[in-house]
Amino acid sequence: MIFVPHIIRCADNISIPVDISSASADDIAATHGSPSWQTDLDSPYLSNPDVSKYAMKAPNGELIALAAYKISGRKTYVYILYAESAPHSNATITGKVERKYSGIGAVLLAFGIKYSIDNGCRGDIVFDAKTDELARHYAEVFGAKRISSISSGGPKRFMLADEDAWLLFQNILRRRLKNMKQNDPTYVIDELAERAGGYFAMPTQDDIAYTDLLFDVCRQFGIHYYSATPKEKAFVEEVTRVTWAKEQETLTGVKQDIPPAFSA
Repeated sequence: MIFVPHIIRCADNISIPVDISSASADDIAATHGSPSWQTDLDSPYLSNPDVSKYAMKAPNGELIALAAYKISGRKTYVYILYAESAPHSNATITGKVERKYSGIGAVLLAFGIKYSIDNGCRGDIVFDAKTDELARHYAEVFGAKRISSISSGGPKRFMLADEDAWLLFQNILRRRLKNMKQNDPTYVIDELAERAGGYFAMPTQDDIAYTDLLFDVCRQFGIHYYSATPKEKAFVEEVTRVTWAKEQETLTGVKQDIPPAFSA
């Protein structure tokens, strides 16, 4: 099995192979051109050595998209921090009705699965949906499952693992073997991302630390979160909530009103 993902060239509905490799300094510099990209790839957050930036390119070297991935501290999963299509395929930037390429977002998710496997994380990926519309799409089309986060009112956090990750990965690898249609449900993600101003909401360091703690708790009790029963999930989420609050209390020195575990 060789990872050779394909996307659609919208003008003629032709499938073209793309290469995804480490983003170069020139790739990052290109985001400051005209029109400029929506996200500053030189920001301290995305310039952190723990963040790996990748570029998707056409066979002729044309830059199609950029994405950023981060391996969790204990190699439990890979967090997809950021993904953005180039202006030619992003109507939010250009104002054009038709993008040049479609199918980009699903390929960046599939690459995240590959990156997770390559780094000993078993193909598990975590990401935050930028809007409720994208959240529904990730759940209904890709089979991603919600996981708990610090704030119930923040972006919805999702995980893709096990058979659901394999199904997406397999679908991407099969693209070159079938007629690709722009109305395929997996391609709608690009349109939704345009409206949202990006595929994913960028998590804070606390968001990542909280998710790391959640999976540490799962490991402690021998629970695989993705396939856990509702009662198992409720248990590890409550342990995580109280543990996190207690840790923050210790770090800040500020007494917090922490509701007891498993209270009404």
